[in-house]
Amino acid sequence: MIGPMLLSFGMLMLLLGFAIVALGMLAAVSQQKRPEYEQGVSQPGFGVGGNEKADGKVKGGGVILIGPIPIIFGTDRRSTEIVIMLAIILMFLTYLLFR
Repeated sequence: MIGPMLLSFGMLMLLLGFAIVALGMLAAVSQQKRPEYEQGVSQPGFGVGGNEKADGKVKGGGVILIGPIPIIFGTDRRSTEIVIMLAIILMFLTYLLFR
């Protein structure tokens, strides 16, 4: 009864996820600045220059649930806390849907 509906919902969510990733990649590619590169000026992290400094900082984290044992990792405390909260919400939703 509810099984086919959950299967259809899961497949829809999977396709929606692929579509969002594809649109994000297309948006990122279309927003790249190309005039400096075409004029021969090296971009940070690429080419010869070396005196350009990139100060982009990436923060993130993750939780791998293997049965009842969570493996938690993150680049900073705040990212790890957010990922833990999301994992707890996911476990709660899983409990509600499959009890």
